Amino acid sequence: MRKRGTAMTEQIGLRTNSGASLALRGVDATARIAGLLATTTLVQQYENATDTNLEVAYSFPLPVDAVLLVFTVCIGERRYCGEVVPRRQAEQKYEQAVESGNSAFRLQEVSKGLYSATLGNVLAGERVRIELEYAEPLSWDGKNIRYRLPTTLAPRYGKPRKFAPWQEPRTSLEAQYALKVSVELRGELAKASVTSPSHDIQLAAEVGCLKVLAAEGASLDRDFILDVRGDELQSLGAAASALDTHVAMVTFMPPAVASDTGRDTVIVLDCSGSMMGDSIRLAKEGVQFAIGHLTPADRFGLIGFGSTYTELSPALQSADSRSVQRARRFVSDLGEMGGTELANALLAALAYAQDRPFDILLLTDGEAWNLEDVTEKANAVSARIFTIGIGSAVAEDTVRMLADQTGGACELVSPNEDMSARIERHFNRMHQPRIQDVTVAWPATPLWESRPTRASFAGDAFTVFAAFPSEVAGTVTANLSFTEGEHVTSTAIRLDSVQNMDTEIVRVAAAARMAVLNETEQQEWAVRYQLVTDETDYIVTLARTADERPQDLPELHVVPQMHPAGWGGFGTVRSSAAVHGLTCESTAFTVAECDTAMYSPSTALGPDLDIPAVIRCRPRPVRTAATHRQAIPTTLGEFLARVKRRAQRRILAGLPTTRAELVKLDCPVELLAVLDEALQTGQDEIAAVVTLYSALAHHACASILGEQFVAATNKLLAATEVAPHLQLRFAEQLDALWSEDHAQHSQRSQYDIPAFLRRDAD
Repeated sequence: MRKRGTAMTEQIGLRTNSGASLALRGVDATARIAGLLATTTLVQQYENATDTNLEVAYSFPLPVDAVLLVFTVCIGERRYCGEVVPRRQAEQKYEQAVESGNSAFRLQEVSKGLYSATLGNVLAGERVRIELEYAEPLSWDGKNIRYRLPTTLAPRYGKPRKFAPWQEPRTSLEAQYALKVSVELRGELAKASVTSPSHDIQLAAEVGCLKVLAAEGASLDRDFILDVRGDELQSLGAAASALDTHVAMVTFMPPAVASDTGRDTVIVLDCSGSMMGDSIRLAKEGVQFAIGHLTPADRFGLIGFGSTYTELSPALQSADSRSVQRARRFVSDLGEMGGTELANALLAALAYAQDRPFDILLLTDGEAWNLEDVTEKANAVSARIFTIGIGSAVAEDTVRMLADQTGGACELVSPNEDMSARIERHFNRMHQPRIQDVTVAWPATPLWESRPTRASFAGDAFTVFAAFPSEVAGTVTANLSFTEGEHVTSTAIRLDSVQNMDTEIVRVAAAARMAVLNETEQQEWAVRYQLVTDETDYIVTLARTADERPQDLPELHVVPQMHPAGWGGFGTVRSSAAVHGLTCESTAFTVAECDTAMYSPSTALGPDLDIPAVIRCRPRPVRTAATHRQAIPTTLGEFLARVKRRAQRRILAGLPTTRAELVKLDCPVELLAVLDEALQTGQDEIAAVVTLYSALAHHACASILGEQFVAATNKLLAATEVAPHLQLRFAEQLDALWSEDHAQHSQRSQYDIPAFLRRDAD
């Protein structure tokens, strides 16, 4: 019998030597969003299907800004609530309980955004349910609110520091865990428009509430993302009283001011193996947008990296047309470059810093450890790092840390989202002065205030907390000054109560104050408000009866992560609701109509989307400079998705009007053949391409392309005459492709997978 604490190569998430099944059965998530605060309850279901007692270890992600509120363990009808205690005390309680034959359950923060649950002495055949609840302030840009539920941890390059062996995330190609998600939008948000770029969703409208459900078949292979758009939202204020504490929470939206010019920017592109597939396509698109944002007064550099890095030039280049075109070719030619030596690439970028304002724009999935030293060197040369985390399971802790510790900002984007808006927001931040001073006129004198620790920019909401001797109400006025001291704006916000969220607001406010406390004060503060930190843990102990106590110490089993969808080019997540522009108004649906509100691309594009991401489809051929794009067969759906994204662009906007550009969008060869026939008969090229768009706009596939495509097509049609006979030829080919595309996907078998995985799939 292996003793507890020894490293085992077998993983309960795969199969133990005895053939037992997964220890983690699945995860249920329930969230409630009111104003700019979300509370989420995660229920993790475990089962020990072996014939011996186990110590189960599972590391999992949470949002970086999450504040844990509840940790509960349920075994049968018994329910045990956790307590936050100093870490050393939690460790002692845990070890004593397990060694004495009792059970213990511990939840600790390994690093920002990464948590570890250890379940000591789970008896043979026993089922355990872990419930944890957390709250988080949501990001807001004046109209859009984004809710993100992280689900899995992708493999990372390098070795993590200060991790116990059982805390290091491990990934399995065969692990499969079900995910159920339910989100309630309350108050004004119940009237908002809701989209999900990650999952198919169902909507049900109730009085004062909009319920959003992830469609059946979801799993822990990608983050669940919900975008909420509410034009009526303004700056928000809330008052709450709980735990003998009275606080106010106010969120301000600084207005934009005149931007500056003449900056130096180095764009750093992650070309490591983990980025291949969905992520590199989106990242290159983002770099092209960024290059288009440069002005003649700017200077720039460009670095692609993997195990090594390559530079466009050893010196900063003026953003003239010649340098821009050279940079575009440089980006297009970049291929897979191996590991993720992110630190070396950032140090190379910092070497460009001179005597002008200097920024780094980093596009990466963040899958690398040990980057702390980079931020110190960036601050030494006054360089800000603006990050865009890309992928279905972004390492938020990495990209957020690089931005926060250097005075930059962070954006996250999933494979089905448009990159142009993120690039535009980052360049606006780079050229906007930073919010430097905020003076708040409270209704009473506060006991303490908590200001944002990360940089605040015009157009980005930020939140201030304050505590008072008694309950507060009324109006809060804030004066916001920009860096130069020349721009001052005043905002008045009314404090309202938020129903049934007082405790959450108070504890989020208490967590926000931790940054200004010393080490001793932090631990006392964390215990008082029951906050999990790097020095405090949740602990639950369970006394077993004499008959229940095992004679031997438990065997250690580590639950592996599911392989993230699209990671490293394994599978793809591009065929999801976002591609088809799923946008639903809450007022349009009732509970009875909920089923009809869901559009499921997995139904339209094939049942293979319901199997594990790593084996759901063959990877697309790798393109090289010598590969003729027209020779690579593509589906109509892929072409339509690219056309739709092109129509939605804010930068480099507009539909392409040449054959060469259609080839770059992977236009199916059948449509290109019709176009070539027309060109050979003397048809004008622009008119022929516009005729294709007209055929698309009148075809059934127009429902996928969306309103922006139709508007762009109408604009082109106003200046171009189409050929009716040519439009008919395009329509005939579209009918054939449309039918063939659906037939191929519906007939594809989930067993059309590599042989080395087929055994376990069977």
